[in-house]
Amino acid sequence: MIWLTHPHANAYFLLPWLFLLAERLCRRGRLVDVAGLGAVSGLTWLGGHPHAAIIVGLPVVAWVGFRLASAGLPSGVAWRRVALATGAAILGLALGAIMLVPFFEALGHATQTSRGTPPFELSAGLAFLFPEFWDRPDRFLSEGFGGPVNFSERTGYLGAVPTLLAIGGLVCRRPRGPHLFVGLLLAVGLLIAFDSGPVASAVREVPVLSQVNLLRVLIVVSFAGALSAAYGLQRLLDGSGRERRRMLVAGSVLALVPPLVWLGGHPSAIADTGDALRASLESGIGLTTEQVELWAVIRWLVVGSAAAAIIALLARRSRHAGLAAGVAIGLTAVDPS
Repeated sequence: MIWLTHPHANAYFLLPWLFLLAERLCRRGRLVDVAGLGAVSGLTWLGGHPHAAIIVGLPVVAWVGFRLASAGLPSGVAWRRVALATGAAILGLALGAIMLVPFFEALGHATQTSRGTPPFELSAGLAFLFPEFWDRPDRFLSEGFGGPVNFSERTGYLGAVPTLLAIGGLVCRRPRGPHLFVGLLLAVGLLIAFDSGPVASAVREVPVLSQVNLLRVLIVVSFAGALSAAYGLQRLLDGSGRERRRMLVAGSVLALVPPLVWLGGHPSAIADTGDALRASLESGIGLTTEQVELWAVIRWLVVGSAAAAIIALLARRSRHAGLAAGVAIGLTAVDPS
């Protein structure tokens, strides 16, 4: 919701459509697919934020390369579809030229052109489980809580059910095909966004990308996480009993271990649980740093445990599986921050 007041969202919400149209082009190789992919690509540029268009465009390029390389097509057909995909990209740039030409002209008069930023510290990854660990902007707390400042930049929270499904689906069986690509996309996005060593540094040395705020690759991580959750759900529904048990174990570990580790390192915080919960439900004003962190940890412990219980019911394929599926949808709808 925060991003709806910024032009980034104009490109971000087109990412699924870019993947869908790129898939159609790789499968069929028709001119109508070129026109569709080129038109949506042009809309990403016309959205008013070229950096966002680059961030959503590069994964689509990787997807086209992966699909054509793994499709087993005759070389002549494969190269023809590479040419068609290139034509779609050129068409998108042509449609976006009405914005891009004056944009580049304006850059020549700008005093600063780079929006490049260093990666997040690894500790910022806590936001994938504890999105309110450093508070949230609508509480107006009077005390600084450290951590990454910009809530919308740092938070890649998917919700408990999708997160457990995504991780469980990746560990229950070696991913193949599109599931493998999605897992790699998720991993590469995390390596770029976080202070993970050579990958984050190398990407920030690439021309053009060195000028882009690559922290916003978290939108690609969120997209890949959602797709991973879909594949995980399919594994849960179609997998063997052993695979379903592996998913349940992985989900339970993710739901319980991180909060228990934090609570074990902050035993004194447990005594403040009542005050922290009351203050959080009212306004949050006056909470200490430890109380804010405690609230975030308890929140995940509750929703994560509920998500693990839902997955357990789905994994058993009992007569309550339909009810569990409905509860999973409801929890996912109300869970994100």
